[in-house]
Amino acid sequence: MADPFIVYDDRENGTNKFYAYGTTGQVQAAGFYAYESTNLTDWENPKVVFRRDPNGGTWCNRDLWAPEVIYDEETNLYYMFYSARWGSVNNYLIDNYGSYYDRYYSFYASVAVCEEPNGTFYEYEGPSKTALEPLIIFEDHADEIPSYLASTCIGKEGKQGFIKVIDASPFVDPVTGKKYLYLIADVDTPYTTNGFVIGMEMEDWTTPKYETLTKLTEFGKTTVGGSTNITEGQRTNEGCSVYYHDGNYYLTFSTYIYSNTNYQVRQAIASSPLGNYTKIQPSDGGVVIKTNDDLISQSAGHSSFLQLGDELYIVYHSFYNDVDVEDGRRPALDKAVFVDNGSGLMVLKTNGPTTTPQLKPEILTGYKNIAEGAVVSVSEGDGSTYLNDGFLPLFDEGFEYISENGKVTITIDLPKASEVRGLMIYNSKNANYRFNSIESIVLSNLNKNYEYGNLIYDSSEYSRNNKDALDAALILNTYKKGITTISITFNENSHIAIPEIVVIGK
Repeated sequence: MADPFIVYDDRENGTNKFYAYGTTGQVQAAGFYAYESTNLTDWENPKVVFRRDPNGGTWCNRDLWAPEVIYDEETNLYYMFYSARWGSVNNYLIDNYGSYYDRYYSFYASVAVCEEPNGTFYEYEGPSKTALEPLIIFEDHADEIPSYLASTCIGKEGKQGFIKVIDASPFVDPVTGKKYLYLIADVDTPYTTNGFVIGMEMEDWTTPKYETLTKLTEFGKTTVGGSTNITEGQRTNEGCSVYYHDGNYYLTFSTYIYSNTNYQVRQAIASSPLGNYTKIQPSDGGVVIKTNDDLISQSAGHSSFLQLGDELYIVYHSFYNDVDVEDGRRPALDKAVFVDNGSGLMVLKTNGPTTTPQLKPEILTGYKNIAEGAVVSVSEGDGSTYLNDGFLPLFDEGFEYISENGKVTITIDLPKASEVRGLMIYNSKNANYRFNSIESIVLSNLNKNYEYGNLIYDSSEYSRNNKDALDAALILNTYKKGITTISITFNENSHIAIPEIVVIGK
């Protein structure tokens, strides 16, 4: 399943389950499945929740892609936004540029509705829309769209002003409560030689405000209409989502294409939902998640957000076989964090792509990483603040504590006496700086010290495809109460680096 999106049903009388949607070949991309889970690990009970009508009762013809679902408390409905093809085979028109293209390959975006996240969604029908037409038809509103975004392309019904769009993503601004819809103006029409992100305000989830349509990104440039170049791949800005954090709006999008091992998620930042957005250079921390040859998992793109309490996660897809797209794509999930890029700008990062066991969200277990609120000190070495910043840097350089002689004691003073269920001491992604063992871990409360000695790091435990897992941690399982201090002692023969220490507790 590609283009994954996850909804958590936390309504007052909800199921408290997770539901995953995505683009799937199981129904020939003629509809969408919903899988359900109680733990984000085991997914079951796949159910077709939306499908085109083979008898022509819906507008969409084929290639239904990238569903995103949002719950609206005012209407008590779930809204599923998606894109698909509208038209008939061999129906050609000549456009104003003098080239031919098949209207059958003209993508439009629309919305389906349902009262439950795993119920049967039906194409929205309203006062000005039937099931036989999509929600977003730019050519029908060409006189409302800002002139700089005017298109001369011809749409399905023969009207000028068509914009080919995919990857519709809804967003509610937590500051104003206003609704927005973001889309990708996709490649391969005269209007879209390169793909870019557009967005507009919605009066409600079925009423676009076309006059607010705004171009938010420009391929290969840091700003729309700007002169500063940024390296991107294969004409692509796609798979967009928006998240608000501490006064800024973070627009994520993917570049290169899904079949490329370099498929990755980038970010642009603005002070309002419709910009102006500025892309962050990769050298300044602009990559949200990507892979490289050293990582087991290859390709990481088309992301969406999942907010669980105070924790933020990114849902994305990678290769099912970890190597190439031949066997299809699979969904993945990793924690997202905000870190200082070294110039005072908070950028969005992902602790991934991971292929080893990771700490589950607090809402599932009642436990979280309590090291993030602790005071950490070291007997020697540099970069101790990285040990509990919550960030696991798998493709970024730096962000690791380094001990040059490998003989060090790390002390973690917890903010209060806590119940500790375990520790995860992550090893360096750099093979020359990995530790082999931990001499001792001591958990202390007011009455007693609990010591664990000679803990061995097994680099082969999670290896795959002749590669070590760079996201692996040495895991200590325990259950001690009233812990105030944790001491971790290394006695290596050469330098070591540690990117992160997680203390599982409450």
